[in-house]
Amino acid sequence: MHNIFLSYKFHHDAWKAQAVRSVWLAGGGTAILEVERVRSDGEIKQWIDDALEKAAVTVVLVGPKTAASRWVGYEIGLSKSLGKGLLGIDVGGMARGEDFVSSSPMPMLDGYPMYDWVKDDGERQLTSWVSKAMRRYDPRSELHFAKRPIP
Repeated sequence: MHNIFLSYKFHHDAWKAQAVRSVWLAGGGTAILEVERVRSDGEIKQWIDDALEKAAVTVVLVGPKTAASRWVGYEIGLSKSLGKGLLGIDVGGMARGEDFVSSSPMPMLDGYPMYDWVKDDGERQLTSWVSKAMRRYDPRSELHFAKRPIP
């Protein structure tokens, strides 16, 4: 199984990221997931840079506020620069009571696979989705990686 990086709007979709991570770990994979809450911008950027170097695939969990997250935008851009496999999963349907809200569009993911966690049966299909994204992974592109300024 491949190492994945979970990209999501931290304060809004953290519980959804934990649920997706649990499914991935149950299947024998490893996942990088932000768990610390208080960091400076520089520390966050460094953590993202280091974590993405270790991941083969970036899984963007798309919720109603994801498109507005500067860090998710940075993670997507860096993933593309590094040649990582990339896919989006709409997690808007993973609802807890009144939490259900449709997800916002993610133009940064145009041209990359987008799935719906609920409608496309994410619990059973996650491994397949990551495997397909892995085929797009090009580790050679890391040789051309240049550190980017904080967005």
